Amino acid sequence: MSPRPVFAAAYLLGGAASLWTTWAVGTLLGLSQFEVIFLNRTHGEGQVSSITSAYTTVSLVAIGIGLVVVLFAVLTALGSRTAGAIVWILCVPALAVALLALIAGGYDPAPWWGTLTRATGGATFVLVAGALVLLRLPASRAYWRDHGAS
Repeated sequence: MSPRPVFAAAYLLGGAASLWTTWAVGTLLGLSQFEVIFLNRTHGEGQVSSITSAYTTVSLVAIGIGLVVVLFAVLTALGSRTAGAIVWILCVPALAVALLALIAGGYDPAPWWGTLTRATGGATFVLVAGALVLLRLPASRAYWRDHGAS
């Protein structure tokens, strides 16, 4: 069984991944509004499909990354050194994206989406930073050192 800090870090990463999924679902639900905003801004000209495909792609990528983070969080809690290293590799860029979403996130004509983006960014930053701190605690580091190579 993993020590409490590793277990808690896995839960925090799972929480961050659920926030990303929630943001992605919210983005997908707002596609029709984004299309109308795009058509109003371009006076009916332009490719609406480009907006739809861009938001859909970003949403699917967010869900995919969330699934990968949950997988590696579980493997980290089970004691995998490799998964622990991959979690660090995934979480450092996640902190940067979360900070960017917190600072610059949003879209003026769709204030609900801006609020969703900034809230997701802020909560993600706190959860991921907390998970990384927990994974650096002495109990966590001793767990991998004593657990053997995996």
